[in-house]
Amino acid sequence: VSELFRKGSSGTVITGEKIITIMYPVTKLAIAGGGPIAEALAENARLLGWRVVMAQAVDQATGLMADLASIDAAVIMGHDVESSSMSLAAALESNAGYIGALGSQKMQQNRADWLAYRGITEISRVHGPAGVDIGATSPAEIAISILAQAIEAVKAP
Repeated sequence: VSELFRKGSSGTVITGEKIITIMYPVTKLAIAGGGPIAEALAENARLLGWRVVMAQAVDQATGLMADLASIDAAVIMGHDVESSSMSLAAALESNAGYIGALGSQKMQQNRADWLAYRGITEISRVHGPAGVDIGATSPAEIAISILAQAIEAVKAP
């Protein structure tokens, strides 16, 4: 049992007359949107052992956010203010430990205005623009900067 916990994995151990099942929690990354950054983000998150779920359609993306727990992360992509803001609102209703929103400061403000118009003003959980400021330019670099920020947030007590 201790070995399974050290490995950070689930499994079953049979000792004598006992069967012990360990269900080790796995971080889930919900990505709302698509494109090269989303693909790089998903690929790198899988390398971390995270479970990745993605959706480009807003109704599917908002559904992904519903069951996020404090060990989970949500990343909102997209250039359309309405659809990305709808996904962001759903993420804010969840218990996600990390919520990142891609886009410029202007896009962040447009989303904040969209949310405020609908009565959602507490957006301090949103990291936007998402990612650690490392001067990232390629999709892979941007993905790593986002994951670094997400790791810090979901690992915090």
